[in-house]
Amino acid sequence: MTSPGPSNQTRANRPRASWSHLWKILSYQWSRKLGSLALAGVVWFVATTDRRAALERTFEVPIQVIDRSEDAGSRLVSGLPRTVQVTLSGSRARLESLLPERIEADVDVTDAEEGNFETRVQVRTPAETDLKQLEPTLVSGVIDATISQSFAVEPGTSSQSETPFVRLKVTPARVTVRGSRRQVDKVVRVVTVPGPLEGGNPERPGEVYLLAVARSGGIVTGVQFNPSRVTLELTSESGTVGVSIKTVPVELAPLDPAWEASEVSFKPARVRLVGPSNLLENLSALEVRFPLQAGQFSVTALPVLPPGVAALERIQVTLSVRKKG
Repeated sequence: MTSPGPSNQTRANRPRASWSHLWKILSYQWSRKLGSLALAGVVWFVATTDRRAALERTFEVPIQVIDRSEDAGSRLVSGLPRTVQVTLSGSRARLESLLPERIEADVDVTDAEEGNFETRVQVRTPAETDLKQLEPTLVSGVIDATISQSFAVEPGTSSQSETPFVRLKVTPARVTVRGSRRQVDKVVRVVTVPGPLEGGNPERPGEVYLLAVARSGGIVTGVQFNPSRVTLELTSESGTVGVSIKTVPVELAPLDPAWEASEVSFKPARVRLVGPSNLLENLSALEVRFPLQAGQFSVTALPVLPPGVAALERIQVTLSVRKKG
């Protein structure tokens, strides 16, 4: 015989009993529970106050130049400071996670004409931050037209680098110097930086960099070369003489017996000699002379070399000289 199941009334009363039981649990010592909840809220508020407080932080932001003029491609802007100091305010959490790259500092020179200019720096700050201070707010610079000029390339070695047997050949013979009008107008010569000549083999040219030289002899910076490097090689006029480079130490040539030298030093202490291979084979050192005089001094030394051989570096000798007796 099947036992009777719960009546419909009993099933209907079960949800009421569950809610009643839950209410008893929640209302039991409700004042303590409410106090604990309030205390937790106070602790959270105090613990996060420092994170929510508005603070200030200073960033060093690079300046970006904006030029929307028609000839922007042929204009060069110089003289501007590289960065500005931007002070922002915001929450500690926001500022501590903020990268300087997210801040933009722009200088718009679209309407500026060639020559000196002064303009205001425009700053765009990220969300949840405010700009408090900008230093400097005004910047000045110079706008130059970009020009190009062709120059012959000269080997940048000593004046004794060529002989009747040996020549230094530059390829290409001319390069283009490009830069601001102010800088390019200063250039009077383009020379090679003294560099390796690949063992002096004419079939293996050495690649060297270039220098722009002003009338005063100083180096002109801020210009570009096209091509940026050239090849420098040694050639023989006769075509039958093998050309080589050999590095040897510097020595003082024998002095007049009435004089003696001490505390001798050379700069550089070793030099490169260039010339026919058969002549370089017999040279183990480079002897140098200087004008004889008493005292302690520095002077450009005069190399003693056979015809057809040259030194690629100038030599400075420092020494003390006195007359015997």
